[in-house]
Parts: sequence; structure tokens; C-alpha cells
Amino acid sequence: MPSASVGIEGPRPYVSLVDNEWTVVALLAQDAPASTEQPAIQPASLGPYPPGGPLLVLQQGIRYTVGPVEGPRETSLTCHAPVPSRDRTAVHLPSGRVAYLGITFPATIPRASVTADILEFPTLFLRHVSSPVVQLSGMGVGRLYTVPSTGPGGAVLFTMAEPGVLPAATYRFDVDSPGIGGHHYLYACIGS
Repeated sequence: MPSASVGIEGPRPYVSLVDNEWTVVALLAQDAPASTEQPAIQPASLGPYPPGGPLLVLQQGIRYTVGPVEGPRETSLTCHAPVPSRDRTAVHLPSGRVAYLGITFPATIPRASVTADILEFPTLFLRHVSSPVVQLSGMGVGRLYTVPSTGPGGAVLFTMAEPGVLPAATYRFDVDSPGIGGHHYLYACIGS
């Protein structure tokens, strides 16, 4: 955590994310309301951050695949496949709490382009968030932190077009870079 300084302070960098391996990163709201719709396709509004308290950083290692694991009628197949944790191709997250969702990948991958899709809701779009400024659980009370989107501690994060809780669904991240010889896919499952 950065040291305190005298004078006007802006957001401080948060750099404890691991950025040299494949991981799924989620920033979870502590008390975000869950949608009552079945299925939950409308994100609940978070309002100004933090909703009900600072966001919790959750980061878990994952194994990528070199091709999509879902079929045209099996969008959530990867969320229900029993796989040991060290071999998992999907990270499971609680519904009604995920405000930002993204990944990290090895720094040795040059010029990577990352896209994210919600498989069950192809008409809903995620937007890339460049260095969000948020309050973080376990960090200085009342302080804002910038989560970097590049460089050491960087994470490629996404959220809804209007900030809010992400719907329960399967999320696919597609990493494309000339340096890795094709596409790499990572998955996150919210509420399954």
C-alpha cells in the first residue's frame, strides 16, 4: 500500500495483482442487490462505487484452451463439467456481486487483444474498462485505488455498458496475439 503523503491526493495505484500467469480477476461488491428476474438478464444498478462498501479483489488461476469449449447449444457446458481445480477451464463466482470481470495473462505475450462475451446473452455487450478507480476491501479506508489495465499488476477488466452487477451466465475471454500462435480462451461462470 502506498505511503501517505501531505497535500491533495488522487487515486493510488493498486498493483498486487499477478500479471505473469493466466488468471480470472473479479471485483466483487459486498452487498450488491441480486436481480429477481429468471434468468437474470438485467444488471442491478451499483450506483456510485463502492456499493455498500469497498470492492473485494478475487483472483484465481486457470488453464486456457486453444479452442472454444462450448457448442452452439451448450453455452454453459464448461460451467458444469467436474474438473479438478488445478485443471479447471472455468472459475466459478457468486451471482449478484461481480462488478468487474477480467483476466491476466503472461507478460511475455506481445500486443494481445482481449475480447469478452456473455454466452447465454449474445445481445448484451461488455465494455473494456481502462484502469478503473475504486475503493478496495482491505486497503486504506475511504481511499480510491486505480487498478491498472497494463504493465505490472495489470488486469484486462470488463463491465456492462452501464456499470452494474454482471448477470449470472458463462463468460468467455478470447486472447489473440501474433506471439502466441492463435487464440487462447478462458472462462468464468457467475452463479452456476
